Amino acid sequence: MENTLTYILIYVVVCIIIFLITREFWCWYFKINKTTQLLEGILQELKKMNRQNSYREEDAYSANTIKINKNQETTKKETSEDKVKEENTNPNEPENNFGADRT
Repeated sequence: MENTLTYILIYVVVCIIIFLITREFWCWYFKINKTTQLLEGILQELKKMNRQNSYREEDAYSANTIKINKNQETTKKETSEDKVKEENTNPNEPENNFGADRT
């Protein structure tokens, strides 16, 4: 019993060592370590860019709201002009008055 327990313990330790060695080899072989470093560098650059552009966010928001307000004003003007045109036209009158003088 005691003999099998030591064999199992040795087997587990050897498996862990083999796993760690092969893991490092496969990470080197597939260049996972370099990829991780590259991605971390990209993340740092993006954070710098975000900090630099953060003060512009409020300006962009206000510029967008101004654009939206201008668009709403133009649509309001267009709809009010359409209403005036509809009020000035009578649906019972013909659009062409070619025969109106012949009565």
